[in-house]
Amino acid sequence: TASHVRMTGRDLLVFFRMDNTEMRLLAHSDRQLQRGSNFAVRVRPGQLCVFGADGKTLAKV
Repeated sequence: TASHVRMTGRDLLVFFRMDNTEMRLLAHSDRQLQRGSNFAVRVRPGQLCVFGADGKTLAKV
């Protein structure tokens, strides 16, 4: 569950917790991020992906 999301210009910073581990994800986009922008985070074993509203991948970790 994301506890905090910060958007500044083209950077998206998401704070979230998995089990007992707190994580931060910083994604940089080629497009300007605006308040109200939709995104999705998908977690798989060994991989974390952030997708924009259009379904395109913004970041992979």
